[in-house]
Amino acid sequence: MLRITCWAAVPALVLAACFQAESPSPCDQEAPRVSNRPKVPGKLRLHLRERRELAGGKLQVVERTVDWEAAETAIIVCDMWDDHHCKLAAQRVGVMVPRMNQVLSAARDRGVMIIHAPSDTMNIYAGSPYRRRMEQAKAAKPPVPIDRRCDRDPKHEPPTLPVDRDLDCDDPTLGPVVRRHTRQHVGLDIIGYDGISDSGQEIYNFCEQEGIKNVVLMGVHTNWCILARPFGIRQMLRLGKNVVLVRDLTDALYDPRQPPHVSHARGTEIVVEHIEHHLCPSILSADLMQVVPGSDGPLPEKPAVQPKPGAAVAPAADPRRLLIAGGGILSGGPDYLFLRYLLELTGKPDPVVVCLPTARGDNLENLAVWYEIMHTLPCRPRHLRLYGPTKDLKDYEKQLLAADVIFVPGGNTLNMLATWKAQGVDTILKKAWERGIVLAGESAGMVCWFEQAVTDSRPDRLTTMDCLGWLKGSGIAHYRYPPQPRRPRFHELLARGEIKEGIACDDGAALLFEGEQLAKSLSIAPNAGAFRVRREGGQVVEEPLPVELLKAAR
Repeated sequence: MLRITCWAAVPALVLAACFQAESPSPCDQEAPRVSNRPKVPGKLRLHLRERRELAGGKLQVVERTVDWEAAETAIIVCDMWDDHHCKLAAQRVGVMVPRMNQVLSAARDRGVMIIHAPSDTMNIYAGSPYRRRMEQAKAAKPPVPIDRRCDRDPKHEPPTLPVDRDLDCDDPTLGPVVRRHTRQHVGLDIIGYDGISDSGQEIYNFCEQEGIKNVVLMGVHTNWCILARPFGIRQMLRLGKNVVLVRDLTDALYDPRQPPHVSHARGTEIVVEHIEHHLCPSILSADLMQVVPGSDGPLPEKPAVQPKPGAAVAPAADPRRLLIAGGGILSGGPDYLFLRYLLELTGKPDPVVVCLPTARGDNLENLAVWYEIMHTLPCRPRHLRLYGPTKDLKDYEKQLLAADVIFVPGGNTLNMLATWKAQGVDTILKKAWERGIVLAGESAGMVCWFEQAVTDSRPDRLTTMDCLGWLKGSGIAHYRYPPQPRRPRFHELLARGEIKEGIACDDGAALLFEGEQLAKSLSIAPNAGAFRVRREGGQVVEEPLPVELLKAAR
């Protein structure tokens, strides 16, 4: 038994001293602080499975891969009790335990934090270092209330099974629904730097203190506890954590005598599918047992090099980056090479990408296409609409500055810039650019950053317009693209001195700017190019830029 109390932990003579007012009591002294796990290098490569809704309501299984730092990841073992009123449920827990213990041991050895959460049994672990570790975590204020139970929100999460509401047991004869558990199953080791808590606040405190951003849930019961506990999927998502479910180490409370009258195994699968569709991805437990080869170090120590007196110091890399294309970023399927290149620029395995569809009037059909594309890629897509009643819109700056990438699709450049300036979004974008958030776009999302552009934003014909002016000269999209190439009109305006010299891009060609300097030109098609265009002695001179042809990984 791990139960430790103050009275059981001290000899009788010291116990008597607890009642003497003249001297401090050992029982009044603060419990010694326990140490926490060291942070070690190592990346877990997780193969996420999700379900995305297509047109017509059909669900599509989408798989993608992300890398999580082991030091930023915790596994929460939910309610793996030693007994249960439903005997078949208790039997399935017993079958699951050996594999779960094997996975936890491997993950623990690779630096992942293990938090055991056998609800309503904390009394037996009182005074243990595993319990004190969680109790001693520094208090942290959560962004939203931590509820004792997070039930389904019918506005965002439709019902799937009766087990979403009821404790359904598949025993032939259901006995009294009474508490039979006293502790976590003894087959699961609690050791080392593990923690024990069933408090959502304590677990949140510990995660914030230890820099844990990623939460893995395993255990039982999927529909009743994994989802709704104060440390479960719904609550952790509300707290802003990255959350996954281990789908081969969980089990639902479901009785095949209840709708939809499928086997118990299929009932659990349906609950998992619900989670994958409406809440978070799932993984297989094998993903937690190893790290990406070479990611676990040891990391080489770089000796500090002191510059010689008078030596020139190399300037720091400019954090400001723009990836802009004449067209072809969102239409470049099925490989979406520009989008994949864009995500790689962030250096993150699962970047947040915000679409700013102002140029298209925040068109919902275009946004549906955006999400359909981005859900096939390793990222977390978002969008920010500027049209509509402002009382229903959230703070623009917080949303944009929380992104890793801000993407601007094509449309009416003139209207887009007017709206941005009216709402102060142009200023926020400048701040994002200077902070190192990658900005990207095509068509209107290409030319808007230059001083000038040739645009079809006005009726009747192509005209020149003033833009943001972050990049010098003019920017020309759809340079040689039918049915209305911009090349002839740009040459005409340039020859007459009505527009500044600049850079032009075909559809399928892109430019990467670092700060205000062009770093490279890219292409996804051999005939798609980029050009510097200038005027010399009344003549227009077109200089092709060397382009790097992007190819799909095979």
